[in-house]
Amino acid sequence: MKSIIVLFLLCVQTFFVYGQQAGQSAISTDFSGTYVAKGFRPGESYTSEPTYVIRCAINKTGDYYQVRWYEKGKLAYYGLGLHVDNVLAVSYLSVDNSIYGTVSYKDMRAEKGYLVGAWCIARTHPDALSNPSNGMEVLWPEQ
Repeated sequence: MKSIIVLFLLCVQTFFVYGQQAGQSAISTDFSGTYVAKGFRPGESYTSEPTYVIRCAINKTGDYYQVRWYEKGKLAYYGLGLHVDNVLAVSYLSVDNSIYGTVSYKDMRAEKGYLVGAWCIARTHPDALSNPSNGMEVLWPEQ
């Protein structure tokens, strides 16, 4: 239960960081679908070859999005997201509850064909303490 509360609070915090202007509504674009996530962990060089490739499934549930990341076919992370303007802001948690953080995906599907995201893990995690920079990943829609 504590993990769900932390996950929800991270999502709300991310929503208010991006916030909506008074009188503005979110773009009606739906992020639902399956994607191939190609990315780089914090502190790694952004080269032409990603350091990890995993699957990501995004499903709209009412006003929120359920996001799941799969490594080698197994659920590794799950999250709760909010759509604000052209950004999907997601708080996430590993299935073993050892890692939590946030990721914000900018919708660049119209221009480039993908979503691009910056992510970070909680400062209490050893990886975050030794490497406080963001990771980056690109979500390519699966064909």
